[in-house]
Amino acid sequence: MSRAMTGELELNVLHDGGDALGYVASFAVTDQLLVAAGGTSSRHPFVCASSNARHFEALKTPRELGLRDVLAVGDALWVCGEYGQLACSRDGGQTWKLFDTGTDACLFALALAPDGAVWVVGDGGYAGRVLGERTSLLDFGTTARLASIHVVQGEIVVLGGDGNVYRWREGGVTKAATGATTPLTSLVVTKHGTWVLTGDGGFVARSPDGSWFTRVRANVDADLEAVATLADGRVIAVGDRGVVLASADDGRTWRTLETTLTAHLWAVERFGGGALIGG
Repeated sequence: MSRAMTGELELNVLHDGGDALGYVASFAVTDQLLVAAGGTSSRHPFVCASSNARHFEALKTPRELGLRDVLAVGDALWVCGEYGQLACSRDGGQTWKLFDTGTDACLFALALAPDGAVWVVGDGGYAGRVLGERTSLLDFGTTARLASIHVVQGEIVVLGGDGNVYRWREGGVTKAATGATTPLTSLVVTKHGTWVLTGDGGFVARSPDGSWFTRVRANVDADLEAVATLADGRVIAVGDRGVVLASADDGRTWRTLETTLTAHLWAVERFGGGALIGG
């Protein structure tokens, strides 16, 4: 896990990789706490928490199954992952309540909707909505993997493994092509309102409103897994082979940061004046 500082970006290793934990799939950042989750069912699934991004305390996991995303909502922690796993803890990860998702597909991403519902998406076009004790299934009209979900101006925005962006509002679904033929992985909306997408094969695209997209040259061919904005408006994307990209012009142009990283980087999240990177 690393932090990019303001000014000229500087990468500092906060926690070395090793065999004790699986890969870092996701971060959740609150005012008091940083939570990281990840791992696979065959290699050290974990949830851990820190108040300073340097010293981490291991929490219990819902099951010994890999995790793909973590979401902090008030006093609740939500996680999702392999074999249809979806769980919530309201006591800091000491105990977990499992939800019936009706699937054994891998679930990849979580989001909090404006009405308080928690959404979860995954393999095979799976999309579920949890409000109270009930999980409702939603049809996005695709069997492609849904790997990332976001809330943008009240809309639910889902990224597809077929290279399309799906948007849900009041029960209606629209689809927008991006020019990608490989999976999309992450989305961020910049301080100027620009949508910036990442995907496999070094794919980056921009849009003013999410209805149409223009591809941007990133000059890398590694799979890009996550994108985030820093407090000063710069955009950071991370991916395979230790790739870290930065843009200082709202995602129009990108430069590759020189690092010694070789690991597959899966997560990036704004943290203070910089960002946390996990892999």
